[in-house]
Amino acid sequence: MRAVQIAQFGDTGVLDVVELPIPDPGANQVRIRVMAAGVNPVDTYVRSGAYGDRPMPVSLGFDAAGIIDSVGPGVDASVIGTRVYTCTALPGAYAQFALVDIDRTYPLPDNISFDQGAAIGIPYATAFAALHQHASTNATSTVFVHGGSGGVGIPTIELAKLAGARVAASCGTDAGEEILKAHGADIIVRHDKDGYLDTLTTLVSAPGPAGQTGIDTIVEMAAHINLGNDLTLLNNRGTVVVVGSRGPVQINARDVMRRDARIQGMLLFNLTSDERQEIHSKLYPLLLDGLLSPRVAATLPLDAVRDAHVRVLQSGIGGKIVLNPWTV
Repeated sequence: MRAVQIAQFGDTGVLDVVELPIPDPGANQVRIRVMAAGVNPVDTYVRSGAYGDRPMPVSLGFDAAGIIDSVGPGVDASVIGTRVYTCTALPGAYAQFALVDIDRTYPLPDNISFDQGAAIGIPYATAFAALHQHASTNATSTVFVHGGSGGVGIPTIELAKLAGARVAASCGTDAGEEILKAHGADIIVRHDKDGYLDTLTTLVSAPGPAGQTGIDTIVEMAAHINLGNDLTLLNNRGTVVVVGSRGPVQINARDVMRRDARIQGMLLFNLTSDERQEIHSKLYPLLLDGLLSPRVAATLPLDAVRDAHVRVLQSGIGGKIVLNPWTV
């Protein structure tokens, strides 16, 4: 089978498409014929070595969608042929076949394409955990999605709106504005414009539908740039949930103290099994009813993986970058 591996940590030049044996599922595992693999910023951090050393070679990718085509001991064979998605593909999602523990596979509704399925696992689980496990989002909340037009930003907007919250979001392009509108943002600001935080402060000071003013929760995609400013925007006892950061940041601790604010870091891989199950069990009916619309920015062949790793880190990519392991 064709798959992507690295033999050393480094820039995109270390990414290679190689031929590997098709793996056999072990106990309590299934094998997925991968129809689409999602590319996430975390994949680039693994590639660069930022997530620590590990034995080489390393197969990359976590998010995948496809069809179960084989099962290991302890798994009922009736699941063969089931459409599923996952965010824990082994040894990596960038491949034609991947292994997954059966309790880490989630049913993919027929109305959701495989490309969309590859956009669910990490982005939607991250958004749900940020809003509902690390913050308390409801109809009296105002949520600011700082970087709303990317792979995690769009799910955050959708899920916050479904919770009844007033949602503000930022983007850096005209296309990004249209995406934010399409996914339901109530307030849109352009973070490529000078003074956008002043504009945001003015807009959220006007009472929302539930009478809310100000910002209760910020879901932050680039804390290394924005965290210091985020802390000046919050209501008393507000929360910044950091879901993305590419380096250190300096803050004024008094901005935290003044508001009794909370900086909540989160990494999806720290969730317990029960927390994962809760998230995906709640996502399924929303996907089935068409209330969530996973957005794919581009689908690329496996051989374009280097380009995918560049694009996934660009501002305003407009959704998820997906790899199709079966096209050339």
